[in-house]
Amino acid sequence: MIPEQLWLEWVEIQKRSLKLINKEDYSGALQELDSFLGSGQPTELESEIFGFRGIVKEEQGEIEEAKQEYLRAHQLSAKATYNRYTLELTLGRLCKQVKNIEEATSWYLRAAQTASEDPRTYTWHLLSTCSSSGCRLSALSLSWVERLTIFSQIR
Repeated sequence: MIPEQLWLEWVEIQKRSLKLINKEDYSGALQELDSFLGSGQPTELESEIFGFRGIVKEEQGEIEEAKQEYLRAHQLSAKATYNRYTLELTLGRLCKQVKNIEEATSWYLRAAQTASEDPRTYTWHLLSTCSSSGCRLSALSLSWVERLTIFSQIR
């Protein structure tokens, strides 16, 4: 768990970075994030920082670079957490955006698995995202474990 004072500092970094993004000063926003990252942060917070770097890259229209930042954030994220779940949804959305529906579906299924492992994460969000995103989640194409994971969350 991140100490409260460090978390409050992170909130301030995010605020400053968002102001820079709104001014389209993306390099300034990345410098803020990199400076904070360079001061040595807990792994959980590093995951958050790389996720935010993904947002900056996405705002710049650098989709592949954004994906790499999100993948790094995912690699550092703790299992069965809301952070991991949202990263998996984001990766699914990016893959859908570049018309890679198979990979998008894979990320959405991973998010379903993550959600099923964390009672505080809401799978209905995954299901509504995937069903409205054009993913073709045919029950016939899913393993029985995937079907149980998804369909147990619908009830």
